[in-house]
Amino acid sequence: MSKKIKIVDNPYNMDISYYISDEKSGDELIGNDNSSDLGNLHFKKCFLPFNASNILEELRISYADNNGNLEIIFEGTSDELKELKEAQSISTNFEKIKINEGDRYLNNGRDVIEDIHKIFKELKILIEKTDLYDESMGKSIEKYSDAANDSVPICVIGTVSSGKSTFINALLGGEYLPKAAGRCTAKLYKVEKSKYIDRAKISFKYKGELACINLMEKPQIEGKIPPDFRDLLNNFSSEKDLSLAARINRYLTFLNSYDGADCNSIGDIISIEVPFNSSVLKDSVNQLIIFDTPGSDNIDNKKDFELLKNQMHNLTNGLPIFITDWKGLSIDASDTLITELQSIENLDQRFTIVIVNKADNTFDVKEYDVEKIKQTNAVKKLKEKGLQGIYFLTALFGLGFKNNGQFINKEDSRNYRKDKDQFDNSLENTDESEFTKRFYEYNILAPQIKARFDSDKESEHPDPVYLNSGLYSIEKEIVNFANIYSAYNKSTQAYNFLNKVFEDINRRIKELSEEKERSITIINRIIKDNEKKLLESIKEKLEEAITQLSDEKQNLADKISDELLPNSKFNESDLKNDFASISSQQYIESSISSSEKEAKDLSEAAKKKLTENVAKLGENVAKLGGNLVAMVKREANITEAVRPFSEIGESAKNILTNIAVPISAELKFRSEKQDVDKKIYKENIKYVKAKYYAILSESNSKIHDKSCEYWTNNSEKLRTNILEFITESNLVSDIQKSQLKSAILEFKSISLEKPDLDFVGDFKYRRWFSRNIDSDSLCTDLNVKIGHELKDISKKTISDHFESFKEWTEQLITTARASVDKLNPTLITLSKSLSELEAEKANFLKIIKKVGEYKVNVESLIEMKDKEDLED
Repeated sequence: MSKKIKIVDNPYNMDISYYISDEKSGDELIGNDNSSDLGNLHFKKCFLPFNASNILEELRISYADNNGNLEIIFEGTSDELKELKEAQSISTNFEKIKINEGDRYLNNGRDVIEDIHKIFKELKILIEKTDLYDESMGKSIEKYSDAANDSVPICVIGTVSSGKSTFINALLGGEYLPKAAGRCTAKLYKVEKSKYIDRAKISFKYKGELACINLMEKPQIEGKIPPDFRDLLNNFSSEKDLSLAARINRYLTFLNSYDGADCNSIGDIISIEVPFNSSVLKDSVNQLIIFDTPGSDNIDNKKDFELLKNQMHNLTNGLPIFITDWKGLSIDASDTLITELQSIENLDQRFTIVIVNKADNTFDVKEYDVEKIKQTNAVKKLKEKGLQGIYFLTALFGLGFKNNGQFINKEDSRNYRKDKDQFDNSLENTDESEFTKRFYEYNILAPQIKARFDSDKESEHPDPVYLNSGLYSIEKEIVNFANIYSAYNKSTQAYNFLNKVFEDINRRIKELSEEKERSITIINRIIKDNEKKLLESIKEKLEEAITQLSDEKQNLADKISDELLPNSKFNESDLKNDFASISSQQYIESSISSSEKEAKDLSEAAKKKLTENVAKLGENVAKLGGNLVAMVKREANITEAVRPFSEIGESAKNILTNIAVPISAELKFRSEKQDVDKKIYKENIKYVKAKYYAILSESNSKIHDKSCEYWTNNSEKLRTNILEFITESNLVSDIQKSQLKSAILEFKSISLEKPDLDFVGDFKYRRWFSRNIDSDSLCTDLNVKIGHELKDISKKTISDHFESFKEWTEQLITTARASVDKLNPTLITLSKSLSELEAEKANFLKIIKKVGEYKVNVESLIEMKDKEDLED
């Protein structure tokens, strides 16, 4: 019997675990032992789609039986399960491996991100009026809450002359960025897509102040700019024949090399908004932000990386792209740059893309050795944290395809025109087609990703120069990252940020509590001994009441839910009648009755015709038999003998028609009935779901009312007891008693909020939601679930109101302290401050409760769930 291996994959936690699975002994974790390499970090911390084949091969070698059989149980996202199965299907090595789904599953990143956006929108409203909310926190919340502008940063780094600017220009579809920027004055470019195809914008700081150039029909200047630059812009009329890209290139060249009176007068970061031309990226739903860092062959560019880190601070889920040439994979500078790149925490290193550029000049097919490439310094360094793939590219020809070979640099134009045909295997009447350069074929990728790309390129028919330059495959993977992969990192960062907010609020609550205790200490020092004893006695009575009610609150929750349950259930008879009514209504609204009647009428008519035609067929067959006998006896010739054949054929044809027509009508009726049944099913589910939540909503209101009555009665009873205690006390004068009693009498009544139903468990579709709903089983299951929900609602409501009761008692004792000696100015000030502290603390306690719920909600989105909880 073959072994079973369980793979538990959580891309949110960047963790893959492997187990030997046995029904009797359970799951045994595969560690870093001699039997397998699966315990190594490379297999545990990788992104599964990029390593699916390697994982399967390691499992096959280590755990398949002698015949190569192996069963894998996978628990994770459906997207990654699909990748694993695709990797298994394209290799004969894995044909005896079976991959099955486990009992648990994870949501795909792209399926949870919208819910996270909603949570952060609520979070912003919740805390923006607190003293924790500042510009930094506002930006951090914004980056998780703005679904409409979901930014995905693309960070491009590489050595000098690796062709970074040409590569980025190829992505954009125009020569916007100048080439070969000098090191001493080079800038960090931040490039975004313009909203308009004919407009662009350049933003930078000049002498510390922001300046913007809006390139429209005529340049519009905002802010102060260098005089020489203004002269350049004023020459617009002489430049209007230049393309938008050429003009921007000229302006950026000026800014990049500008010295002026102060060589640092232009800021280190230049932001650009430009149209993305004829590109896969152009149609991306995400807001791609491309960062171009100045190239370097040494560590002198540390400042550039600090700038990049600052720019990335308010962004998430960034894609690192390392660009080099064929020989640059092994040089030390690459290793240094990669170390800096991997220090930027907002980039997800598992998805790093390596691009070997200038492949047409430096790539030697004879030296192409996948294993040799994998052992180069740069690739080994990147694989420590993850690597999406290695792509081969000649960016010049990818850009040439997009700008129709119209380069600013004449040498680039000449090279493009001279060598373009080497990339175009669509040319007719050429003997060179078999030698066409197809650099995408050398890409080192996960086999199933490469196979999928090969399938996509054939169906989408991209231009051969665009495809063969290698640019198309890179752009496709950038969009894949933005659409599918980036959500995992974004979701994890969102959860980590929520934890930070939770910790910050807890810290603030602790600070307020400490400040409150200091104020109480000072107040107690000021008030007289007898007054202090009276206040301490009142406080003890309040604490006794809290302790007693704390013990009673669970019983109270059970009592309320038990009282409400009998009248909060689904009724089997009513449910059946409601289902029947829904079914009847759907049948009335459909045309199925006429289809059923038509099928029945056609069937009856067909039976009659069929009987007639069968009889006629019998007659003709008998006649044919007689004719054949007559022919044998030479009483008839062959022509006369076989004449009934045509009538037999006609009768047979009529019989088939008689059968086909009612069958077609019956099939039509059954198809329409199936559609109606589906609608009935959906309407039944919709009805049950609405009624289910209506029951819980009504019960929630009743529980709130009963709880309010209970806690209001107890708070007023406690107020009365305290007043009686003060009246009987001999610790203070009658005047002070009167003051104190008045303050307590005037003290506000307890305020209790009704909890919403957000915390109630989701409505689940279980075994009773088959196409033919068993209303009895459904009713039983729903009532059991409602019973559990009522207990949870009662427990939470009572618990929340108990916390409000405790806050009310704390505020009551504060009011008592404030009224003890109204003539002491210091005491009055401190008491007022104490009231404010308590109010602020109470507000933060409410906020942290909600943030705690947000944490639970996000955690539930990105944690493993049992498959039985899947909704239909």
